[in-house]
Amino acid sequence: MSVHLLITAGKDLGRKISISKVGTKVGRSTSGNDLVIIDDMLSRQHCRFYFENDLLHVEDLDSANGTLVDDVEIKSKQLFPGNEVLLGDTILKVVSNRLDGTVVDEQPQSDNPAKSGPKPLVDLGFNSSRNAANTQSSPSALGKKPLGFLLVIVVLLLLVVWGPKILKSFSFKSTKGQVAEVLPLPAVSKHLLLNYEKVQASPENIFRYYLTLDADTNLTVEIDDLINDRHVSKNVVVDNPEYIGKIIDGLRNSGIYGLDEKYQGLSGDDSIESYELSITIGLDHKTIKVYNRVEPEEFKAARETIEEFAKNELGIWAIQFSKEKLLELAEDAYLNGQKLYNEKQVDYANLSESIVFLKQSEWYLETVDPKPDYYGQLIRLLNDGEVELQQKYDDQNFNAERAMKLKEWTIAKQELEQIIAMIPNRSDERNIEARRKLIDVKRRIETEQ
Repeated sequence: MSVHLLITAGKDLGRKISISKVGTKVGRSTSGNDLVIIDDMLSRQHCRFYFENDLLHVEDLDSANGTLVDDVEIKSKQLFPGNEVLLGDTILKVVSNRLDGTVVDEQPQSDNPAKSGPKPLVDLGFNSSRNAANTQSSPSALGKKPLGFLLVIVVLLLLVVWGPKILKSFSFKSTKGQVAEVLPLPAVSKHLLLNYEKVQASPENIFRYYLTLDADTNLTVEIDDLINDRHVSKNVVVDNPEYIGKIIDGLRNSGIYGLDEKYQGLSGDDSIESYELSITIGLDHKTIKVYNRVEPEEFKAARETIEEFAKNELGIWAIQFSKEKLLELAEDAYLNGQKLYNEKQVDYANLSESIVFLKQSEWYLETVDPKPDYYGQLIRLLNDGEVELQQKYDDQNFNAERAMKLKEWTIAKQELEQIIAMIPNRSDERNIEARRKLIDVKRRIETEQ
């Protein structure tokens, strides 16, 4: 499946997103959306990504906080690789903008000033209006002739020393009244080293999670769960420097560098819960230990960023939890699935949603042995639900096809809409097929009116 978007900021950092050919609605509500993002700043139905002429677009759905593309609020806009779509506190970066995962990167000049001509150098406001008018008509001398090595060093030193002071004193404007592009200072180091260990121990068991990221971007995670005899080791080379840069930005902004080196408490039940995290970014290094104590919020934000990073890169999720946690998650999912299955007559979508929860429960229990007592009932419910959903779909689809052959378009429309309500997941082929047919049926109804 093609990846079209990558979440580079927010609680779902690192998540890769594929947009369906029929479009993907995004919001924070689990109802009515194809993609749910954990972000309190999002509206329930916030925006929609869709393809028009095989090119990716985004449309705001009258959200409270708006949809921004490269910091500009939009109603709807065609997207290109590198565009950043801001939804609440979440940033989605465009990776590819065609349905098949390829890219079209030619933007109109109005949308892509970088291609409309030479960029102006920093205008400090000392030029007269006559000289400023010539800025766009002819390249500067700096662009015409290579500078000597010594001159380059001098310019860089001046920018480093005086640049911040000058920026505070002047409002830099291009000849069209827009903020001129500031020449970049030397790049901040993007080298990241990580060592992170989480230990949860009791008289009955020891659970250990250990993560490292070395200078060659080798990411390794080791998990030991002694009582359940689970020992997992996974490794991958992270080949996305830009994503590493986003992780670095997230860690720098977490506030972790302002924390103390050690937070220690006592346990009253002979249990141990400890975290140790070492972060090296360029020349900056920080090690923090938290032992039997509530984590500082800044520390928690940093370690959750790191765990999420590993989860997405290595494809691990359930194995990072202890058996007790997996059993807890599995039981919650099973009970939700069972409830929805029992209420399948109440709402068209309940049977489909029940299957989602039951599959989640089965997945949580994949590495757990022995299985809980309800496991057999879970598998029976899951199998019965999938068979029943397929049967309902086949019956509904047959009715829709028959109505279409008889040109009973209103009946066909009702049958297809019921299929979509019954299988709301837009990535499901049955949903996609029903939507495709519904578009044609609606057109035929319109032509007959």
